[in-house]
Amino acid sequence: MRTKPLITIVCTLLGLQALYAGNTDTTAPIMWPVSYTIKSDKPFVYPLEEIGITFDRAIKVMDGVTAPVTIQANGEVVAEATSIEIINSESKNSTQGILNVHFEKQNLPKGVTYQLCHPEGVIGWTEMEEGIYQLVNGAIKTNFSVPDSLGPTFGTEECSIFVAFDCISYKTQTFSSGFGELSLNNLWNESSSHF
Repeated sequence: MRTKPLITIVCTLLGLQALYAGNTDTTAPIMWPVSYTIKSDKPFVYPLEEIGITFDRAIKVMDGVTAPVTIQANGEVVAEATSIEIINSESKNSTQGILNVHFEKQNLPKGVTYQLCHPEGVIGWTEMEEGIYQLVNGAIKTNFSVPDSLGPTFGTEECSIFVAFDCISYKTQTFSSGFGELSLNNLWNESSSHF
C-alpha cells in the first residue's frame, strides 16, 4: 500500500525535473571567444570583408537575434554585418565553433582605431548547461587599428608587384590572359629585374 504513494511522488518529481530542464528561456552570458582573426597588437591592412571569431565549443545562432555585429570608430557605426556564418568542427581532442562575420567589402580609413562590437546573446552553445541554462556569448568589444601608411609598393606604373622574398615558390607554367600567352618563369625573370 505504501508503494503506490511512493511511485506517485517519484513520478511527480521526475515530471517537475523534466519540465524545469526543458526551460531554455534562461540564458547565461558566460561564453567568451578564444581567438579572433583581427589582433589588437597587429595592424589591419586588408579590406574589411570578413572577421572570424573562434569559441572552444560548438555554437549556434540564437533564434530571434536582431542586434547586429558592427564595426565602430569613436562610438559611431562605420560597418554593419551583412551576414554571419557558423562552422563547427570536432576532433577527438577538442570541439571548436567559428563565427564568420561578413561585411560589405570596403577599405576602412587609415590611421583610425576601430572596435568590433558583438552584442550579448547572438551566439549560443549547441547544448544545454546541465539541462538548465542556455549559454550565450557575453558582449564583446575588441579593438584593431588601420595604420596611417600601408607601406611601399614595388614595380612599374603598369604592373605593381608585392613580393615577400622569403616565401616565393612558383612553377614554370604557361597560361593565357588578356595580354596574350604568359609564362610564369618569364614573368618572374622580367619582373625581378625591377628590384
